[in-house]
Amino acid sequence: MAKLQAALADLIRTDLVNIRSSEFWVEVEIKNSILFASGSALANPEALAPLNTIAEILREIPNRIQVEGFTDNRPIKTPVYPSNWELSAARAANIVNILMGNGVRPERMSAIGYGEYQPIADNGTEHGRMQNRRVVLVIMGNTDSRYPANVREVNATPPASATALAETPPTSAKAPGKKP
Repeated sequence: MAKLQAALADLIRTDLVNIRSSEFWVEVEIKNSILFASGSALANPEALAPLNTIAEILREIPNRIQVEGFTDNRPIKTPVYPSNWELSAARAANIVNILMGNGVRPERMSAIGYGEYQPIADNGTEHGRMQNRRVVLVIMGNTDSRYPANVREVNATPPASATALAETPPTSAKAPGKKP
């Protein structure tokens, strides 16, 4: 985390990037004003240098990285992005591609779009909407993968607990007014 803070000090000072952490993750929040034009998922040219700096650091560590895209609640309906879900997912995927192009291994990354549904500020003001438009890189605290690297493991018989879970029928809701 110290290396990220030092490398991104100028962007942190100008409030274009925030870094937070817990024992489980480090989060690099990049404000949309540096990344994308309104309604676009193509990264602005001025975003490429900071993203390259981040990629240089991320190349050195084995941890998994979730790239999360967020929007404000202003509706978008274009042929390319019918909703904020698509726009946020496309923005996250674009950042994944940029990091991959700068040497971060793709099998370590995922792109997630949250649309307008995870606001951190009030969407009722322009300042709040601006805060909600962001991309967050979540660097996970472990290197474990959910997906097996060995092809033979993919076709292996699942453990009994996983089979039982998959075969458990869904519970149905009780009709109102009826006693069990």
